[in-house]
Amino acid sequence: MQSEINDILVACNGAVKKVIKVTEKQFNENSDGTVSWNEWLSILKKRNIKNSFWINGESKNKMLNYIFYADFDAGVYAPLYIPVFSRQLIEFQIDVDDNFTSLYMQIKSLEKHQNKCIKESDWIGFYTVVPTTFSLIDFNKRALKIEDDKLLEVFKSVYINIDYNCNNIDKKLLIRLKSLKKSPKNNRKITIYRGQGEFSPNLNSVYSWTTSKEIALKFALMRKNPKCLYRAKIFEKDIITRIYDKDEKEVIALPEDVMEVELIDFDESSKDIAIDVVSKYINKYKNYEDVFYVLKESGFPTSNDSEHSLTHAARVLFYSLMISDELRLNESDRKILNYCSIYHDLGRDNNYEDSNHGKKSLEIIDDLGLPDFDMKLEDFHIANTIIEYHCKSDESGINKLNSLNIIRDKARAINLYKIFKDLDALDRVRFYGCDLNIKYFRFEKIKRKLLVAASLNYYGVDTLIIK
Repeated sequence: MQSEINDILVACNGAVKKVIKVTEKQFNENSDGTVSWNEWLSILKKRNIKNSFWINGESKNKMLNYIFYADFDAGVYAPLYIPVFSRQLIEFQIDVDDNFTSLYMQIKSLEKHQNKCIKESDWIGFYTVVPTTFSLIDFNKRALKIEDDKLLEVFKSVYINIDYNCNNIDKKLLIRLKSLKKSPKNNRKITIYRGQGEFSPNLNSVYSWTTSKEIALKFALMRKNPKCLYRAKIFEKDIITRIYDKDEKEVIALPEDVMEVELIDFDESSKDIAIDVVSKYINKYKNYEDVFYVLKESGFPTSNDSEHSLTHAARVLFYSLMISDELRLNESDRKILNYCSIYHDLGRDNNYEDSNHGKKSLEIIDDLGLPDFDMKLEDFHIANTIIEYHCKSDESGINKLNSLNIIRDKARAINLYKIFKDLDALDRVRFYGCDLNIKYFRFEKIKRKLLVAASLNYYGVDTLIIK
């Protein structure tokens, strides 16, 4: 499934290195059988259309923008929004901005536009109609014709429209761009970061870094299987360019100019780490298996199709077990966090922002007579307050805890409230970095477990622990 998703992303908005000319073999492999190869060639000849159809050679599945008309020499490209050749296309009817036109007319229109742009050296206009899939292939070949004073601007216009496989840019072009750069007045050394994921190229060959640790982390979390986060240094003079258009604080640089590369302050994430975490805490988890069984029998969902199912609760419980060790919490504090981990979202019946589901969760706990883990009365009140206010602002939760006379150690209660909110936020890695702002984490030790949490998500730990 993940490889299919990656294929879709590359096909829709990613650059490729390899494209394959459609011959009879490729035609038959990508046809629904309603039109033959010979019929196809006959129609091309009749319509005076060049036999220049291509497929994305890096995609393993038939999907959006999989087949293209591409005349690389003339710079004329027309994406066919189809996965296969069919009788339906025999007249080459294609949808362009909700207006149906023939492929012949579309090619002639694009050819006129491209010829005008090339004649006037309007390279920005030229690349506005080149499909993203082929833009770097074309740019790598055409860059020699682009004037030095326009090259950087054109590079940026091409680059910012590509979300995947940006590393396919020809290194010789980057060297040329660097040679054209004016030396900065202040040649300071700056800190840069990079998040590595499952499909990331080798660190020794990447060109893209960011000056933001938060953005680098999000990139590490964008794939189901995250890897790690790196920090490095680079001199200002060696930065080829900065990209501001993507709001990613991106820095483009040659690999050999990046120095002092180090894996930074949290664990490198891998299947081994996920297995190690499960192995270490599985026996402690088993103490709560009966509670999960009761909840399953009561009808609470266990499928990941529900964003707040028992699988989410199980992962938060694992985070609680792990972080309790990291913070060296006593047994009473651990019970409070474990109780909150399992029960906090029982009242969730939607995936939207819902500041009342904590209170609903308490009502369900009471209605079902769920175990209280033999907590003391004061701890029971702390735990229930955390559950009710975990979906509200810190200020409201802290005010509530401060107002309860039964809670003698207010500082302890507030600390546990903040810890639990971080534990719950830690599982936002299941959204691949979306809706996750690490600036709001309250504890550095918990923030450093983001990639470990992502591995626990990726390797289906919840399916191993919820029987």
